[in-house]
Amino acid sequence: MVWLKRYRQWVGVYGQDGISYSSEPSRYKIAVLCTGVDRKNKFVRIHNQRRILPPRNFLDNEADSSDTHGWGTAIVCFLAEMSPSAMLYVAKIAEGNQMAQSALVAIEKVELIASFIGIKLTMLLKAIRYAVHDWSVDMIVVPLGMEYHDRGISAAILEARQHNITVVAAAGNSGGNDRVAFPARMPSVIAVHATDGHGNPSLFNPSPVKARKNFSTLGESIPTISKSTNEECYMTGTAWAACTAAAILSVVIQFARKRLEMNGEDLQWLNSPEGAELLLELMSSDRGGYNYVAPWLFFSGEIDERMAHGSQAEFINTVKGQVVAAMRRSR
Repeated sequence: MVWLKRYRQWVGVYGQDGISYSSEPSRYKIAVLCTGVDRKNKFVRIHNQRRILPPRNFLDNEADSSDTHGWGTAIVCFLAEMSPSAMLYVAKIAEGNQMAQSALVAIEKVELIASFIGIKLTMLLKAIRYAVHDWSVDMIVVPLGMEYHDRGISAAILEARQHNITVVAAAGNSGGNDRVAFPARMPSVIAVHATDGHGNPSLFNPSPVKARKNFSTLGESIPTISKSTNEECYMTGTAWAACTAAAILSVVIQFARKRLEMNGEDLQWLNSPEGAELLLELMSSDRGGYNYVAPWLFFSGEIDERMAHGSQAEFINTVKGQVVAAMRRSR
């Protein structure tokens, strides 16, 4: 896919190959709430098991923490590929048989948002709190959602925000027939809608919400491997768009940490939920009523010029200047 090829080129520009794998404390940390991950999967091994921590099981039973469904493994592999320096913390909140029919099954290649039928909300609640207090992550990715508001989960997400943790969630796949799913519709959560490879909004997106940013990015025809056939297949849905947005943010913030030499206050703000939203806004353009995020849109004419004719130091200083200026305007 052309979009993914261009994305890999953009990641190369931001110098991810220069980040040492030994500097784990400074790596961006992402918690992923899903069906776990199969660490024996060859694609998990390719993406370096040192970056993909063993999944933690939040189910009430003593079931294996490995992924029996395949969806979690696909999500984690996609995130690992898109964010080549992030540490991934995997929370298993559902078993394969619980996901069937009620959550994230493929119908005409469109992945349904989780309805949580048969899935206890306490699992999600425990996972969010553990990500905040025990993993101390930078971001929590919730690639699923539900129709109704839950006060406990809402309180846990607000607590995450108080700890400067960004929460990114799938907006939902029911088109205009339903509003944005919970928890994505919370003001403190970054909701992500899907697009095709040209930035056109997906037909299954919920309608844009007035008075807030409606971010969208690649969420259609994501290449992955089918667990049942072990062959390449393509998945679609706002869950994948949420992962794309999470990866983009992790790359930019990791670049800022390692290369921009920002002062502590500025870097802390950039690493906050407010900073994450600002970064997505800087990389977006209006398309079809949504704020379409393509990371290369961050390159202004001046940055393009520095890339083509200037030194690495000039390029970094130009990027830093534009980021800091945007931060000053928004604070």
